[in-house]
Amino acid sequence: MLDMTSDTHAGLLTGLSMGKIVRLMRTARAAQVLRVARFRTTIGFIDDVILSENMGSMAGIGGLLFAQAAMTHVLACLWYAIGQWEMLNGYPSWVARLNDVDQAAGRERSTAYLYTTASHWALTQFTPGSMEVTPRSALERAFTIITLFFGLVMFSSMVSQITSAMASLRARHFERNRRLNMVKRYLREQRVSSGLVRKIIGYLRSFGYASDRKHLTEREVHALQELPEGMLRALRYETTFPMLAFHPLFRDLARFDRDAVAQICNSATDEIVLKTEETLFRFGQAARAMYFVVSGSLSYTLGQSTEGVQTVQRRDMVSEAVLWLTWRHQGALTAIVPSTLIALDAEKFRDALATLFATHSFKHMVAPEGDQDVEELSDLIKDNEVIKIMVKQSFPYDMENLR
Repeated sequence: MLDMTSDTHAGLLTGLSMGKIVRLMRTARAAQVLRVARFRTTIGFIDDVILSENMGSMAGIGGLLFAQAAMTHVLACLWYAIGQWEMLNGYPSWVARLNDVDQAAGRERSTAYLYTTASHWALTQFTPGSMEVTPRSALERAFTIITLFFGLVMFSSMVSQITSAMASLRARHFERNRRLNMVKRYLREQRVSSGLVRKIIGYLRSFGYASDRKHLTEREVHALQELPEGMLRALRYETTFPMLAFHPLFRDLARFDRDAVAQICNSATDEIVLKTEETLFRFGQAARAMYFVVSGSLSYTLGQSTEGVQTVQRRDMVSEAVLWLTWRHQGALTAIVPSTLIALDAEKFRDALATLFATHSFKHMVAPEGDQDVEELSDLIKDNEVIKIMVKQSFPYDMENLR
């Protein structure tokens, strides 16, 4: 009888059960490939969105740990299912072994306990840890061997990636501390007052060396300079025009001649990054560019007084009058937090428009010469009617009639 049972179990293992194991492992492998592909896609999206290097490294470590937890869950479910199947078919299994121990002690294990036990077993296949649950049948031992081979590769890969990410974090932390220590040493050698030292170090820790800037400018990405001119021109259009499009003139101009707007984005715009409390311009300075706020928050103080402070935020436009008038700034613009702006050079903008309308057989563009009256002497003109009047006085072409 024992021989028959053994033969029957062996035949089942080599026939139906082994076939099921192979199909089960193929299904698990396919599912794992899909999980890894989706996981990598998600991590790539997070890496694109989270521009801070520290946050990106921490997100990568968290993603690896989540992937480990997901694989542990899948293996635990398979291990529990094999144990249950073996027990229900009358074969030795780790589940039956636990049930026998519990029945002898007069207690019954819950499903939650069995699942956590299976999870514990699965986790030990990736680490040097051990536990009391062991294979009780040929099927369970075969699954254990396959899992060990799988865990050998995955565990070493994950450990190396986590170690690399932690080393990168430590290196960045060390470099920031080294630079801050150099600042402290310089201030100490120069006998700077303790009050000013605290302000400087506090600023650098909050907004300078000790923090990652969230916005990266094109000039800082040196690899972009290797792109062909046409591709770089298209990139600048897609990164710059969405901000310029908040102004009605550029929306209409893009519908009339997209290439002209692309030329303006390529040759007449530049990115400016301001640190906290950094001033972009002051009252009375000659204006040379119009500014579009991409991110951050700034304060605009009208005139030389400290009264009449206005907050300038994303999508706001500053000093538009310089495009049409000889303009001097009527106040001061200072960053409240790290901010990014797009500067539209007034002279290059007018040159681009002059070239555009010369191409379309127009004699000339009305040059914005001399001071003209503006309803409100401010660098912030948010009234669209005022903007339309200024544009019409210096640029007497109706986009609808130019088609």
